[in-house]
Amino acid sequence: MNTNHEQNIRTCIAIPYYGSLCLPPSGLERIYFVADIDPRSKSVDSMKLRVWNPRKEPDISRWLKEQGVAGVICNDNTTPSHVALDSEGIWVIFQQEGEAADLAERWARGEILRTGVYGCGQPKVQGTVATLQFPELSGRNGL
Repeated sequence: MNTNHEQNIRTCIAIPYYGSLCLPPSGLERIYFVADIDPRSKSVDSMKLRVWNPRKEPDISRWLKEQGVAGVICNDNTTPSHVALDSEGIWVIFQQEGEAADLAERWARGEILRTGVYGCGQPKVQGTVATLQFPELSGRNGL
């Protein structure tokens, strides 16, 4: 039985434009592909380019949360930013290579879910939708 709630479930993921959250020596990536995923059909509904302006919102994790982002897929090995993202409830999957559209489609189909090894957060399955649980953080580390 489908309810309106089940039909409206969407997950938003962000993929850094150049693949990495951190771009030494310039700092954090400012351009992101934001994909709207329909977990029921395991497909990407839309993908938009969004630009983070640190002068308007200096906290990247807060800005991503405002965009409705649940998680980030990047090619970094790790980054100090993941602690702040984690504190906003945003998961990160590291060490993923490929074009943004391909990464979003692979994630939608469930082909990218190596969170124990390559990301932060623990998977928890609710019905047909996989979500991630995050450990409590005692403090918030800046970016």
